[in-house]
Amino acid sequence: MNVEFDMLGYFSLYGPFSVLFVSLFYWTLKTYTHREDIYRRELQEMRSEINTFTKQYNERSKEFNEVIIKFADKLELVNEVYKKVNNIETKLDNKEI
Repeated sequence: MNVEFDMLGYFSLYGPFSVLFVSLFYWTLKTYTHREDIYRRELQEMRSEINTFTKQYNERSKEFNEVIIKFADKLELVNEVYKKVNNIETKLDNKEI
């Protein structure tokens, strides 16, 4: 009978703490899973936004490069005209002397 009272005393002393521990452990796992799901959704949203921004950046870069190429062509044309005008000026200056 002494053993029964010892076990009863043990469970009466530590039983509520073990129930509390198990319930808090379960609650922690449950909230962790919920929080993890939220983080995964947010991460997926961020990845999709980054992909959208990357596509927009690439499109803008292509447009920007096309504009730069057009300006470079125009600059070459202006340089050619400048050289011709400069050449004509030197010929005219040489004739006057």
